[in-house]
Amino acid sequence: MRRREFITFVGSTAVAWPLAARAQQASGMRRIGVLMGTPAQDAESKAELAGFRDSLAKLGWIEGSTIHIDYRFPANPDQYPILAKELIALRPEVILAQSTPVAAALQRETRAIAIVFTNVSDPIGWGFVSSLALPGGNLTGVIAYESGIAGKWLAMLKEIAPRLKRAALLANPKTTAFDYFLQNAKTAAASLDLEVVPSPINDIADLEQKIESFARVGRYVVAEGGLMAYGVDVVDAFQQGASYVSRILGGENPADLPVQVPTKYETVLNLKTAKALGLSVPSSLLVRADEVIE
Repeated sequence: MRRREFITFVGSTAVAWPLAARAQQASGMRRIGVLMGTPAQDAESKAELAGFRDSLAKLGWIEGSTIHIDYRFPANPDQYPILAKELIALRPEVILAQSTPVAAALQRETRAIAIVFTNVSDPIGWGFVSSLALPGGNLTGVIAYESGIAGKWLAMLKEIAPRLKRAALLANPKTTAFDYFLQNAKTAAASLDLEVVPSPINDIADLEQKIESFARVGRYVVAEGGLMAYGVDVVDAFQQGASYVSRILGGENPADLPVQVPTKYETVLNLKTAKALGLSVPSSLLVRADEVIE
């Protein structure tokens, strides 16, 4: 962002927040917007939002009493820009944004309304914040993964399959910080005697083609069902996001609220898939697993 644009941006933001806050305080109820990246019937979305509301309630913000929440759920990703416009038109004081493309859609529509994001990796690379310590604009929130997690994924694969020589990194560069993870994965792979195969995808059909292509050049089995997952507790991330929504409603500026890192990770193992792949799950992984699917 050029310096002139940055100064103009901060100036307009400083004026907009107090005016919006005074108008909504006069009505006795504060207004929050939520734009999800997944459909309303998605089970994970329901759990995330339940955690978000519970955390807000513990901080004194009760839906229907002290706050009103406008929710928007997409039927497909093409609706993000439309739903972002709808929420902005309602003039909430702060919006919770789930995922990178959702945050991007909202950022294109407003530089005045505060946005708290979750499930975003590399917010600097996407242009959401100037730095993690001092975001500097109207966006802040909780990152999904630090780049170093790619090394953790590879190490766990090597632990469960010691003879593994190649691993494909599958992700959609339009929605995921692909290069952000790839660079770290290649660095970690060198010490694990692994080759990382970059496999960017655009849609489901592309995903199937990439997996089939990868299998033809050496992967011995392609089974349906995930083997193992290591990542953040998404409900916990929404609860972290609730704390920032509360602080912004209390008058703090998102420009000054450091981007948070995840505080809770979880490991899930699918023993059924491991058996189908002919893999023996080491006890060290079983002990660390938060959930084991049998």
